[in-house]
Amino acid sequence: MQVGAGWGSVFVKGIFASWLITLAVWQANAAQDAVGKVVVILLTKSAFAALNLEHCVANMFIIPLAIYFGADINARQFVWFSLVPSTFGNYLGGAVFVASFYALIYGRTPVLCGHFLAQRLKLTQKRCADAAHQT
Repeated sequence: MQVGAGWGSVFVKGIFASWLITLAVWQANAAQDAVGKVVVILLTKSAFAALNLEHCVANMFIIPLAIYFGADINARQFVWFSLVPSTFGNYLGGAVFVASFYALIYGRTPVLCGHFLAQRLKLTQKRCADAAHQT
């Protein structure tokens, strides 16, 4: 967790961090027994720590702790160079890459946009059916 790293670097590390954390949650949920859940969580969390990835929730604990113990970091550096890019990267990695991929695989639309897409698809199907009947 570095405040001095570039914005793009923290953003990309945030994507991979959230990808690993989200996969840990999904796979632990899919595991049939406690041993499987523990193994999945340990492997993904260990990879997260070993790769020194950026997660906004972890940064909200570690960086203020470093500030408390005397690190030369101000609030602007913390928010702009750590929290904002890691949060955007976390959103992209977890919500877009993992959740959308699972939704695509299992044939379900994400909950937040599901109603909107369902309405659009119904309208499109109705227009196609009407066009087919007219010809």
